Amino acid sequence: MKKYLPILKDGFTLLVISTIFVSVCNQVFKGLKKNTQSDPLVTAILQDNRDSAKENLTDATRANRPDELGRTPVMWAAYVNLADAKQLQETDGKRAELVALLAQSGADLNLQDRDGWTALMWAAWSGVPQVTARLLENGANLTHTDRQGNTALMIAVQRGNTEVVKALLAQGADGKSALNLLKDAQAKYPNRNEAYQAIASLLSQG
Repeated sequence: MKKYLPILKDGFTLLVISTIFVSVCNQVFKGLKKNTQSDPLVTAILQDNRDSAKENLTDATRANRPDELGRTPVMWAAYVNLADAKQLQETDGKRAELVALLAQSGADLNLQDRDGWTALMWAAWSGVPQVTARLLENGANLTHTDRQGNTALMIAVQRGNTEVVKALLAQGADGKSALNLLKDAQAKYPNRNEAYQAIASLLSQG
């Protein structure tokens, strides 16, 4: 019997490890499944599908429903992450229409997510001037700050998004308050130097 004890011990250990492994895998798969079950309204927005977005917009409550990160549909409409300039411009136009649709449906453009970001801040980060203009036309607040004290203008400046900076300054954003961010941004992103030079000129006038 003694000679079988090591075998039984090893077998029991393997069974325990296997059980734990299966349990962990199940939790991971459940998490992945949950993440793939997207909000149909947000899915329509990310696909630039205005008709589908309109079908899923029933009232202001629906338009303002946040996800787990506190992000609302209009924040997702303002979020674009594209490197190609032409594609970014085309998406900007489509998203601007979606922002208008959401605003007409009662979306609160000044809600903030868990990081304190508004839709205008996401537009500033994304570099979408048409979306930015549409948000401003519908009452987006220029002076809101995130948890680090950044305004939409400060975010646009650091990202080197010249056209968004222009749009924000045209609506009265305080350009001088963002001037001190340029030096650090230039050191961190030397490949954006041309944009930073243009922004420096804009801010000194604003």
